[in-house]
Amino acid sequence: MRKIALLCLLSSLIFSQEYNSSFTSTLIDSSKNGYGSLGIYVSPLSYSEDENLWLAVYRQWQGANASSGYIGSAQISHDDLLDGEPWFTEQKLNECYPGGTLCDGALPTTSTESTGRYPSAAFAGSDRPIALWNEYTDVTYGGGAYGGFPVYSSDTDIDAEFSDWVTPFSVNNGCASLPCDPADLWNGNVSINNGFSSPKFTGIYAGWGANPAGKHYLVTSSFYANGYFLMNDPVEVADDLMTVDGITTFWQGENFATTPVHSINNDGVGYFVQTGYHNDSLLTESPQTTGQCVVIKKTTDYGENWTNDEGFMNTGYTFLTDQAKQRLSDSLFTLWQEEGNEYVYHYGDTIQFADDTLSNGEQINNYVTPGMWFAGYNFGMVTDHNGGLHILLHNLLFICEDANGGCDDADGDGEADSTFLWFGENSGSGIYHLYSPDPTEGVDNWVATLVHDLSFEYTADWYNGEIFASHDGVDDWYYTMWELVPRIEVSSEEGSQVMWYALSAVSEYEYAVDLGVGAQDSSEVVTDLDIFVAKSVDNGMTWTEPEQITETLGPQGARTPEVHVHLSNESTDDFVGVYYNIPDYPYQSTTGDPQWADYKQWIYAGVYSNDFGSEATVSLDDQANTPTKFSLGKNYPNPFNPLTNIDYEISKDTDITLDLYDIRGTHIKNLINEKKSAGSHKFLLDANQLSSGVYFYTMVANGITRTEKLVLMK
Repeated sequence: MRKIALLCLLSSLIFSQEYNSSFTSTLIDSSKNGYGSLGIYVSPLSYSEDENLWLAVYRQWQGANASSGYIGSAQISHDDLLDGEPWFTEQKLNECYPGGTLCDGALPTTSTESTGRYPSAAFAGSDRPIALWNEYTDVTYGGGAYGGFPVYSSDTDIDAEFSDWVTPFSVNNGCASLPCDPADLWNGNVSINNGFSSPKFTGIYAGWGANPAGKHYLVTSSFYANGYFLMNDPVEVADDLMTVDGITTFWQGENFATTPVHSINNDGVGYFVQTGYHNDSLLTESPQTTGQCVVIKKTTDYGENWTNDEGFMNTGYTFLTDQAKQRLSDSLFTLWQEEGNEYVYHYGDTIQFADDTLSNGEQINNYVTPGMWFAGYNFGMVTDHNGGLHILLHNLLFICEDANGGCDDADGDGEADSTFLWFGENSGSGIYHLYSPDPTEGVDNWVATLVHDLSFEYTADWYNGEIFASHDGVDDWYYTMWELVPRIEVSSEEGSQVMWYALSAVSEYEYAVDLGVGAQDSSEVVTDLDIFVAKSVDNGMTWTEPEQITETLGPQGARTPEVHVHLSNESTDDFVGVYYNIPDYPYQSTTGDPQWADYKQWIYAGVYSNDFGSEATVSLDDQANTPTKFSLGKNYPNPFNPLTNIDYEISKDTDITLDLYDIRGTHIKNLINEKKSAGSHKFLLDANQLSSGVYFYTMVANGITRTEKLVLMK
């Protein structure tokens, strides 16, 4: 196969980026395996700006022969963390169960030892550290097959050095009598919202009980005092076996969708998101969504109620439609629809293809098709200060084979009749950021940006190297990369548009032939993983290039992969906390085919600082000539039609440029290119000749770049 790799589709709009950044991390502790920080549900790192304090909660090493389920905590002041000081750790938060009568050695577990799972960290108010986790009990206690029993604890002493964690409290009121009802609650996706009149607990759990099966339960609090939450009874919030007409299930069946992952802002507005395979037989009319889909519900009261009888077939769900996917790749769609099989540029995007040879020797082309999204089960999401929804997800491209009508659209649905996922090294596959100001409004208002191109990762050799990936003992599973979960958080500063992104991704590789694992094999074998972080200062519309921030040497001095990254659930405009694991490969703690999580783990956390977008950001080469103040205001009105004002201010006479770009990064026109005097200025933009949509205006002066977004609505 001959592959021609060209520019990516929907690439991130990246302008000249000048900023100062740094990353400081320290070893916290160790864990017997890495499953405590695996997946999309947990949040093990939190920060209190008022107390200048960091909190980590994790599964803690207590010896080679001890349980892997002891829950530990660690705390440190922000200043001490930056100075590289050690964390203060606390042992065995789950030594006893609620009430204090059942303790380690006599617990209702298989080993009688503590068996904590899925730990998360949070602060109630500014001064009460909270640890949240699940206990893996027996059927007589938590009920069901696995005895899932969610609990939490609080630290009564805010001084990091003198932690005093209380005996855990139960989350599930249904455990007042045993076994619990509802039974077997797991995969807790929990948040504590401090924007309410008092700290508010919201948790969504998967019900692993067999009767009823496939349920997901919501638990909220009605009262808080001194580290204690008075919980409401669990209520069903999602159902894998939900029917829409009394007969047809919404999903393809049990376990075909994730447990909901939620985020709620300080005003009580938020969403939960699920990805999975729904029942395509329900899609008899527009709008449609096919394949692996993204579905959403909304709350406006801190999670007490969620959209219920509106949306798709009155299920309360809104989904990312095929029509939206096609629009988001509209330039490609237009190209494919109007230009046939010719390869041309169109509105700045490109199409990638590969030549194939059929058995009869005929040369054919493969084309990337519109509506290209294929979402995995692992994703990140957050609600911003204005109630907008942001989702990060892996995406693979679909292609059609230009033979036997494979690229035709006989049924007129806007997509090729025959498509399949393409695992070739195509730029454009990777982590996409999806944004909607409110997906439940009933209009297509999604915006998409490629944040991190992972086309190399998707095609690399994960089997023949020393990076222990998910495999079946014979070959690499494609799902290796799906285990690398993208993380997204919004700055906690009021009204901020700063967002943070993180992912563990490939940082080094070698050719298989050089490693001696394939004499004729030129495939690239993964040899190292590191943490990459990016920042947005405009609500996710543009991102800095993902920056590799780690090259951590393990405690024995060996280079090892950094995996299972998490961002702190609280951050500022200038820094964010980063939590990650390093597998200790000499010690495999579980049996079977090893993955990263099956080894003892070194637990690290640190602070990534980045001043991109701040007034302090200047070009190091041009500091002497840089204005002492340069600001670009947000246009007003916004949205507008057709006139809007753009204010800016410079403190020295200087040459400036002001340019307008569309959502794809295509340059529309130059607005200003001249020397301006010091002081305040105003530019009136007339958009009579432009179509409705999202645009960006970018000003450059003495090497400094400022970008803002405007919305034209006609």
